[in-house]
Amino acid sequence: MYSQYRWFYPPISSNRTWYRRDNNNRGVYFCMSGFQVFNTAGNQIIDSNTKGTAFSTEIGFPALTDIGFFLINSQFGNGSTLGILSQTFPLDAGLTWFRFNRGSYCMPGALLFEGNSGQFMRTTASGQLQSGYLDVFDGGGRLVWSAASAGTMPRIVDFIDLPAGFDLQDTVLTKPIGFNPWICISQMPANVSFDGTAGGYSGFQARWTGNSVQLTYVSRAQNTFSYSVGTGGFRIALATFTGY
Repeated sequence: MYSQYRWFYPPISSNRTWYRRDNNNRGVYFCMSGFQVFNTAGNQIIDSNTKGTAFSTEIGFPALTDIGFFLINSQFGNGSTLGILSQTFPLDAGLTWFRFNRGSYCMPGALLFEGNSGQFMRTTASGQLQSGYLDVFDGGGRLVWSAASAGTMPRIVDFIDLPAGFDLQDTVLTKPIGFNPWICISQMPANVSFDGTAGGYSGFQARWTGNSVQLTYVSRAQNTFSYSVGTGGFRIALATFTGY
């Protein structure tokens, strides 16, 4: 099936990697398992054992319900301006990204946001990628990345890094950044509950100040940060999308 390509000695060091040119003299990499690419910051951007997540749906900001029902005290507010995303908001498989369009805060894992405060994007690794230039395959021959599809993938440009041993409970972590990023809110779990008499909550909140992303963790009658997350540290992806 690759008879239209002329094979060359591999110009890069990789496990089971070949370089080829098609009939239009375009260079294409054909890579099997073990191929990895890192950016200048040392972050891995391509792994032939992992399929890239790509654009699926842009989601308009839905209506909110029960604004102010959950009073959640934090360093960002008391919850009186937060409402629950309406049932029209799709909860499909994949990653959800959010970009603030004004100074605001949210508790995304519990679907609590301020009205018209941003944009949503959904990406998935289950869709079809476009083959063409710089194709990367896994060990089973599945296309996991290509330059032709790279424009549909989130470009991870930075992270909110929480160091090991840092307790985010009721503490604000600030990440100064020179652009308004898409935040991977799928990495920010939260929960709210109400039994008819008393309520509880736990989880991450995020805020955009206009030049920084801020993060905190709050809880009442539910698990604390140290119990839920531990002390190992973690990072939340900040990205851009081509055309957005």
